[in-house]
Amino acid sequence: YGDHLPDYFLLACHTASPDGGENFLVDGLKVLELIDSDPATSWAAAALQSRKIDQTEVGKRPSISSIVQATPSGRVMMRHLPFLQLPWQQSDDIARDAEMISIFHEATSKVAASPDTPWLKLEAGDALVLDNYRMFHGRAPYGNGDRLLWRQWVWTTESKQGTPGGP
Repeated sequence: YGDHLPDYFLLACHTASPDGGENFLVDGLKVLELIDSDPATSWAAAALQSRKIDQTEVGKRPSISSIVQATPSGRVMMRHLPFLQLPWQQSDDIARDAEMISIFHEATSKVAASPDTPWLKLEAGDALVLDNYRMFHGRAPYGNGDRLLWRQWVWTTESKQGTPGGP
């Protein structure tokens, strides 16, 4: 979806894996605070909001935009795509953009590894609603192939590009 990504998503657990499958949640604003608090990386906090990079997913619509953006109403929107976020080939400073991307991903990994980062396991009947613009998430491996989660994407009128097929 590129910059048209949904602003919320839901995970609903139908069948949990008895072994693994825990989810962790990273607050993107904490990542930005960490970057901004270090004098060696504080320049990247501003650059993340202004420097365009290539965030195009394979086979999807092109996305040349900053990692941190704002919706028309001013809501912060961030994207964390570790294997897809690359310097834009038309950038005036590819090396600096690569460094900015690296700082962002390293800070995200540091926050994810923090003991303050919440981990939770969805059991059958549980649902999780996430702000897809602010929160990054991941999951531990699971051991049971019968595990079944439903994912539902939600676009609201507050999304970056409006709702699909609408304003």
